Amino acid sequence: MIPHPRKSTRGGEDAAFCKVSAWMEDDGIDAGIFAFSLSHFTKKASKRLSPQKAVEEALAKTTVPGSATACVVKLHTNGNLETFTLGDSGFLLLREKPRELSRWYNFLAFIRKQEEHPTNAFYIVEQSLPMMHDDENNLPFQLGSQNAPTRDTPETAQIHNIQTCAGDVIILATDGLFDNLSNAEIVHYINNFEMDDNNIAFSKQLAWLLASKAHKKYDVIDDISVVVAHVVVDEE
Repeated sequence: MIPHPRKSTRGGEDAAFCKVSAWMEDDGIDAGIFAFSLSHFTKKASKRLSPQKAVEEALAKTTVPGSATACVVKLHTNGNLETFTLGDSGFLLLREKPRELSRWYNFLAFIRKQEEHPTNAFYIVEQSLPMMHDDENNLPFQLGSQNAPTRDTPETAQIHNIQTCAGDVIILATDGLFDNLSNAEIVHYINNFEMDDNNIAFSKQLAWLLASKAHKKYDVIDDISVVVAHVVVDEE
């Protein structure tokens, strides 16, 4: 506010205010119940529908008040990955460089005298982008109940169809991860993580590692959820 010069000593005659809404603060509503309900119905519908159609059906069945961002992916047996992202939850698809390039990658790390020599050589193949109405006030696109202040539809989401390869790593996370760790940091932690194709628990261990690193850094204090999937070949 810049007052008229003759009115500056009085602060001018204009008045204004700004308020950012939050469900719990304004209405006593736990938006987490909406998110859990939407997730529950999406999981059930995803067995027979595409991610977008599953979210559409789940949203119609979610009657509690609230709003939430969404990231849903479906990996088919032919390796095709269908993705649905809306808001600032999202995914990263990482792939390891071929063996010859991996050796060169490790050699470069050695001659640069890096303290840590990566055991892997993953890089980002594909990723979702955050969808925001207002970055400054942290207003992402969101699915919501009928009385939500901003209510976006599943049709506005980002949709990808990606062909994956055996060995690919898929990271799904809420903004609690992406606001605290850069893509470079995420790739760094993955490349220094001991991968074990014979241990199905390593995906959960990697998810916990990334979540704990984001929590320890905590530039932006928020809920943090991370899911890790490892694409493998079914030998049967």
